[in-house]
Amino acid sequence: MGWYAYNIMVILLIVIEYIVYFYVLGGQRFRIRCDKLRGALLVAGTVLCALTVILDSQLIINLMAAVYAFILAVILYGMSFKSALNIMIVAYQVLEMFEGIVRLVIKYKVMPDERILVAMGIAATILIMLIYYFLLGRRLRKDAFLLPMRISVMVSAAVFAVMMMTTFFDSFIGLEESPKVETAGFVVTTVGSIVIFIIIFGMIYYFNVKTEYQIENEGLERYNEQQREYFENLLERENATRQFRHDIISELTEIRGFCSRGEYDALDKYVSEMMHDISDISKRSYDVGNEIVNTMLNYYLYPERESCDIRVTGYVADKLAIGDRDLCILVSNLLKNAVEAVDRQESGDKSIVFDIHQGKMNTYISVCNSLGDDKLSLSDGRLETTKDDKHNHGYGIKNIENIVNRYDGDIRYKIESNKFVVDIMIKK
Repeated sequence: MGWYAYNIMVILLIVIEYIVYFYVLGGQRFRIRCDKLRGALLVAGTVLCALTVILDSQLIINLMAAVYAFILAVILYGMSFKSALNIMIVAYQVLEMFEGIVRLVIKYKVMPDERILVAMGIAATILIMLIYYFLLGRRLRKDAFLLPMRISVMVSAAVFAVMMMTTFFDSFIGLEESPKVETAGFVVTTVGSIVIFIIIFGMIYYFNVKTEYQIENEGLERYNEQQREYFENLLERENATRQFRHDIISELTEIRGFCSRGEYDALDKYVSEMMHDISDISKRSYDVGNEIVNTMLNYYLYPERESCDIRVTGYVADKLAIGDRDLCILVSNLLKNAVEAVDRQESGDKSIVFDIHQGKMNTYISVCNSLGDDKLSLSDGRLETTKDDKHNHGYGIKNIENIVNRYDGDIRYKIESNKFVVDIMIKK
């Protein structure tokens, strides 16, 4: 195989390797998104990769192919650059390490040409990831191995240290002339590297499961408390309704008296007061058909009704494809963010519009709230929180996005006419 053909093959294999990693371990799904910036980067990356083919440097080829794969991942998976970088930080070290282990095994048994060894290592790594996915990976949550940026850097550093250790022992073993020592060293190095690799990813999975468990418990506790207050409001409304029913006979008698006496102005005033009471009773709760959504709506929006123009529209089934806890966390965070935004307004009209409805294939949720003096910003289609405590308060947004992604949904943010809009689509 000629040098140019070999370089092209390696670049393609590396790009495929990263795209597979983003899908299998990065939890991404194809959602193509290409704007002017992404398009320009794609063209620039293609040109640089083409120029890289003529170079006689495996390191530069590997780096350029990784950069090109990063650009493709951003486009194919519709990711923000920050999210893609977060995955790439770990992916680069993990794939380099795993390729090293695979090459060590192949080299020990086959001893091929160095160029062929590199290509075989990449191809074998791709095959192993796909086998893992079809045997186990697709049964796990898509975001099972996603980490915050700081943790990703730490994991990357740990994997790099293991990779250096493996390389050192591989070189040291190669100096031994005794076949037994060489075999023992090979087994220890290979098995040790694989065990450490499994431990690292096992810890990542444990960290994510534990975090998810804590979030679910907090969400459940919050839901139970909100449900209690919701039913207290329902009981209060029911008592008011019963009182109205109890008094209806006397009310009708009074109306008849006004009519018989011809006191029509007094009758009009009396009926108006009755209609106001009836309207007040009917407005004491929001009902969109789903008990969990009702609980969240009445917990967050009912206390705001005096100071904020609130509109709730739509209707959905009591049971949706999304789990009860996830639905609770999703809707509560959406409403909490909207209420906090209008509460921060010092002037201007305050408003919150909540809409939920079902289509043939998807469930749609939209929340629109006025902004006032809030200076929200969208970075690469992602919302940047305006709160001072960004580390803690960013979790509300992160929880929303994680749940939407878990159900292969889509989330869009818009800022228009001094209003902030969140549109969510989740498969039915």
